[in-house]
Amino acid sequence: MDIGGYTLNLAPLILLAAVAALIVLQMVWGSHYRSDIAKQQLRLERLEKRLAAAQKDKKQLHQGLFEIKRRQLQNEARNASARRGDRTDLTYELAVKLARRGIAVEELAKICGLTKGEAELLSLANGTRRHKLKNYDQTNSAANEI
Repeated sequence: MDIGGYTLNLAPLILLAAVAALIVLQMVWGSHYRSDIAKQQLRLERLEKRLAAAQKDKKQLHQGLFEIKRRQLQNEARNASARRGDRTDLTYELAVKLARRGIAVEELAKICGLTKGEAELLSLANGTRRHKLKNYDQTNSAANEI
């Protein structure tokens, strides 16, 4: 383009305007996406909090259920013992049932009024530890055969 003897080249101006328009467009879209990302992060945080609360509730329910089952077994053993009139059998019947359910040695001793040694012995003979010892014995016998 020729203006008063000067030649004006519009190509650089058009290119500059196009670049400026792209920058503005990127800024608008970028802020929109950043806003979406922030919303998704907030939603994720809320969901994580709900999940943590649900897991806590599940743990409390499990503990409550375990306590109810422990009391039920205790009552069943008491009833059976009362029918027979034998108090000693009650303790050991309950201890055996609890050991088979995998209750901790300390809890077994506390609930049934046993010494720690008695509780450990019952747990070894009837509980989950028995299975571990069997596996240990099998592993050792296999190792000794080699």
